[in-house]
Order: sequence, then structure tokens, then C-alpha cells
Amino acid sequence: MRNQNSRWAIILTQAPIVVLMWVVGVPAGEYHIGSGLVCAQCHILHYGEGGGGEPGGPFPYLLSHSTINGLCLSCHDGSDPTAPDVFAAVSMYDATGDEHSAAGYFAGTDVSSDSAHDLGVTDLVPLRTPSTNIALSCASCHDVHGNGNYRNLVSDPDSSGSGTNVVLGTDIFEGVAPAVPPTQEGSVAAYKSSNVGYRSNLSYWCAECHNLLETNEDGVTPAHYKRHPSDVSLDVAGSHTDPSTWVAGDSLGFGAATGDGLEGVPRVRFQEATATDYSSAKTVASTNQVFCTSCHLAHGGKYVSCAVWPYKVLDPDMYSPCQQCHNQ
Repeated sequence: MRNQNSRWAIILTQAPIVVLMWVVGVPAGEYHIGSGLVCAQCHILHYGEGGGGEPGGPFPYLLSHSTINGLCLSCHDGSDPTAPDVFAAVSMYDATGDEHSAAGYFAGTDVSSDSAHDLGVTDLVPLRTPSTNIALSCASCHDVHGNGNYRNLVSDPDSSGSGTNVVLGTDIFEGVAPAVPPTQEGSVAAYKSSNVGYRSNLSYWCAECHNLLETNEDGVTPAHYKRHPSDVSLDVAGSHTDPSTWVAGDSLGFGAATGDGLEGVPRVRFQEATATDYSSAKTVASTNQVFCTSCHLAHGGKYVSCAVWPYKVLDPDMYSPCQQCHNQ
């Protein structure tokens, strides 16, 4: 595992056991860092004494499971009510008005899916040059020992880009921070999609792997862009948007729910480049920007290409998010 270059204290008790304890503070809103980095949740000093891990150990690095994905998902598969559930079907958010967490959910492990990032499967990375095959694990995107980024995101997920930090409290804001130690109520409130507001850098972080989307390539008038732009304000002249409809929320694109058989979906996520806190990041304005997770879920979800709505199918919601900004 990576050396986190942080200070460790060795505490010797009367028993012949050495306990390692991280002695830095916990950034608000994150776990698996600072006092929330609990060694025994992932490591077993003497595998044969007391058990508690996956059968077949001991495993490298004193891990309780044979793989990173197996280790992470031993808590994050819905079996631990205090840990965010990243598997379908997600039920922990049912009573909140949100379908899922801000990242959505995976279809499984060691299986290919057209609706989610694939864990444990070697896939060709789309929208990338040069072409690259990557087998994703949870640690491809999240630092197992924590860092200063939102959700402990690694800055360079494919280890070949320039690196992008996404800092909690600067680039992304939370209305409610998770409880430390975690509680069921605290995790549901903190990780639900509506608890997160966005300002900057997440699109650039996605482009660390999908680097063909790193810039908004100019098109030929009247198209303006070769692909749908990201990090561009709705009120930019010539963008064929309708900022007044976006602010008022009064086009056919706006509705109560996704997939209810009626045209219209809840307002898609947006980022606000001038945001300084959660409240300003969630304020609807003509200066709001479309960014990667306006349309896609980081982990995945119900719909093709990790989309937040049923695009490319014959469904009343097919063009609803488009109508929210363009109102054609």
C-alpha cells in the first residue's frame, strides 16, 4: 500500500500487542482518514487467531480479504447499514427522496455492464487516446488510506495523466457531513445525491481517464462544439440555451420523477463556478454549468452509459434533461 507520508504514533499497551494509530485530523465529510482510519477494519495482524476475514487467508498486506474489491464491498454491499451501499438495488436512500448516492451504484463485480463502470473486468476505456485497457478496482479511484480530496479520490486514477485534485470544501461542498464513527442515519443523509453541491474540477478529474473530453473542441457554426461542452455557463452567448427556463424550471423537461411514464425529470445536477459553500453551490442561476455528472453517475445506475435518465430508448423522459436547458 502507498506510503501516505503522514505521522504515525506507536502506542504500546501492557499486552504484547502493537497498535498503529493515525494521528491527524479528519477532514469534514470523509472517512477512512484521520481518526476514521481504523486499521482493524481492513487488516488482521494474525489471520489464524480469531478469524474474521475471508476464508483462505492470510493475504498480502495483512488484508482480511484476498482482493481490494472484495475487501471494500464486504462493507459497501448493503450488508453494513452504516456504510454507503454501492450495489443495486440500493435501498438505503428510499425514504430520502433520492434514488441513490451522488455516485450511483455498480451492477456487480467481475461482470461487464453497459450501465456502470465495471469492477474487476478489463475493459477498453472509452473516449481515450491512446487506447487503454484497464481493470478497475475500488482503489483505482479512491485512496484506501485517505487524502485531502472529496471522497478520498486519487488525483490521477489511470496513473498517466497530470493529476487533478477535487477538494472537499473548495471544489465540492456537502450540506451534512457523515458521522464519525459512521451511523446509519448519518450515512444516508450525507451520501444521498442531493446533499452534494459542485463548483469545479470534477470534469477534469473524469478526463484523467477519458482525456478526449479534456477540452471543449470548437465546431463549425452553428454547432459551436464538436461534443456537448462541460464547464460552460448556460448564459454564454450563442449556446442555444434558454437560461430563463432553466431558472424557472417551467419547461416540459422538468418533472417529479425519472421513469414514471411522464415526460420530465428532476432538475439535473449542475455546478456553479462562483460557489463558496453548499448553499451557493445549490443555487439555481443562469450562470450554472453542465458538467460530467449532470448526465452521468460515477459508479453507474439503471441506464446505459451511466446516464441519469433513459437516454437512447423510447421513453417519455428521453429528451427531458435536454429540454431543461434548451427548451426546443
